[in-house]
Amino acid sequence: MPDVITSSKNETVKSVARLKRTKERTRTASILVEGPNGFREALDAGLDPLVVLATEDDDSTRARLEDYPMVEVHLVTQGVLDSAADAAHPRSPVMVVRRPDSGKIRLHNTVLLVGVRDPGNAGTIIRTAAAFGWDVAYTPDCVDMWSPKTLRSGAGAHFRTSLIPIDVDKGVDALIGHTVVATVVAGGDRDIYAARPIALLVGSEAHGLDHEHVAMAAHRLTIEMEGSTESLNVSIAAAIAMHMLR
Repeated sequence: MPDVITSSKNETVKSVARLKRTKERTRTASILVEGPNGFREALDAGLDPLVVLATEDDDSTRARLEDYPMVEVHLVTQGVLDSAADAAHPRSPVMVVRRPDSGKIRLHNTVLLVGVRDPGNAGTIIRTAAAFGWDVAYTPDCVDMWSPKTLRSGAGAHFRTSLIPIDVDKGVDALIGHTVVATVVAGGDRDIYAARPIALLVGSEAHGLDHEHVAMAAHRLTIEMEGSTESLNVSIAAAIAMHMLR
């Protein structure tokens, strides 16, 4: 049984904690996976752990890592785990893995996030896309899809779908082979019958899609609402639209 690390100043702990910053994740091409669900999903997806921090009573993590004899589990106190993780009340373990390679656009239903900045919304869309069998693409002005907050909101779905960075300003050439559908608050169709695969465009929380992106679309989709509600949360709208178009 290795010694339990009791100080957040431990070099291994500090190296893990630095991955809470975008710059460090970019520099190392590594990401921080927190909690038992993300840990399990990442391993099931074939990712190899680089560093694992676990509390002394986390027997299930140590048992799972028996299949990875070259990986050392660093036992830490809950306080040290708190300092290494991004979550306010993290559960063991905290793991470092290489960021999965970005996929490429394929002829498959794909939801394209344009300027979505909230990690909770982005993670929820990724989770929904995985549940419905869609790929996820995103523009450079979106939130970091691999940040700890986005990963937590995705609840492990990052490892069960394709995440594809895309420069949507290249126009429909980036989405060749797809029927492009833009979500708009008003003025769009309620029912769309279009050839699959679909490229579903959803815009930022504050402004939705701009005119240029809407103009790219072959179809515009509006989700019918009752009363005086002006708009839906972007993750809710994306979920409804994906279900309608699947």
